[in-house]
Amino acid sequence: MDRHSAASKYLSKELSGIEIGACGTPWPNPHGATVKYVDNKSGEKLRLLYKNEKIPDPDIIDNGEFLSSMGDAGLDFVVSSHQLEHCQSPLTAMQNHLRVVRPGGFVLYAVPDKNAIFDKDRDLTTVFHLLADYDMVNMGYDTDDLRHYLEWVYFVDGIKDFKKCVEVAHEKFTRREDIHFHCWDEETLRSTLQISKLRLRQKFDLEDFSKNGCEFIFVLRRL
Repeated sequence: MDRHSAASKYLSKELSGIEIGACGTPWPNPHGATVKYVDNKSGEKLRLLYKNEKIPDPDIIDNGEFLSSMGDAGLDFVVSSHQLEHCQSPLTAMQNHLRVVRPGGFVLYAVPDKNAIFDKDRDLTTVFHLLADYDMVNMGYDTDDLRHYLEWVYFVDGIKDFKKCVEVAHEKFTRREDIHFHCWDEETLRSTLQISKLRLRQKFDLEDFSKNGCEFIFVLRRL
């Protein structure tokens, strides 16, 4: 299953929903479902950040992890495109994505395979890590700590000198630079979904799961 086949299967013409993190490259929409695009930055900031003048203005500016501006059960679907790995707490994000869709609605995810991208040398995100982040966010704590940035600078930016690594990581942390806070392979991503079924307030069934090139595509149906 790729993005086109998933969209063809789950996004029919009469449905309406949102896509988070499209950044000018939205999912296919072969049947003409009604889609509004969500990002946490304005179009002007996105175009400057990604040096791409073709990125359109989002329809809704909101934090895609929390979707605080959106009520419960008001959408038919949510699409999350390479967004989950950027969240403070992926479990919190999944809970809110399920919260805003009606019972029977779908959440479609594309998540990168860490072994196929620049995250390949990083440690996998464990279930313990996910649960700790989830509980901390529920208690009101910020989980974007310096350790995430140190790991990123060392393994992704390739800065091996420890002093320089700490300096660069602290700069990124101070700016709250957008990085991958989490990364998965197929086994750990499936474990994430298993623990989600046990811990999240919003219940769901896993409708589809497949590997497609450098990413995983999976679909949740809210119960």
